[in-house]
Amino acid sequence: MGYISTLSTDALPYIWEVVGNAGNLRATPIAGTWSYTSIVGNGWSVEELENPVTHAQNDAIALGSFFVPEQADYTAYVHFSKDTDRGELHLFINGVNVGSIDQYAGATAYNEIDTITIASLTKGAKEISIKAVDKNAASSSYIIGVQTLVIAKD
Repeated sequence: MGYISTLSTDALPYIWEVVGNAGNLRATPIAGTWSYTSIVGNGWSVEELENPVTHAQNDAIALGSFFVPEQADYTAYVHFSKDTDRGELHLFINGVNVGSIDQYAGATAYNEIDTITIASLTKGAKEISIKAVDKNAASSSYIIGVQTLVIAKD
């Protein structure tokens, strides 16, 4: 089992990651069943937080909170894997959908990194969550996952 390690919440960049073999789920499920999945390659492994049991549209999980020191444009960097059963990961800040990443691929792909631009994010405390809102028409499911999430000022 992995757990969430929030490396920085009171200063940016905000860094959130899944760390293996050390505990229980520290994020708060909103909808669906969430767990840690070990992804193992040739000489490497990583943990990913995902919804592999319910894998339903609108599965969601709150990742935690962080503080934005000044209003500005920010970028969310998301590290994840792609596959034929993946949906679209939507990122929410204070309940507002700020962008999405299609995690579908015709073949399994590891160590993917994509970005979401967060325009004019206001100063103050923020709650962050992810949700499986939609999926590629070719995808067989709504599974979404995240290994690392970094929010940094542009």
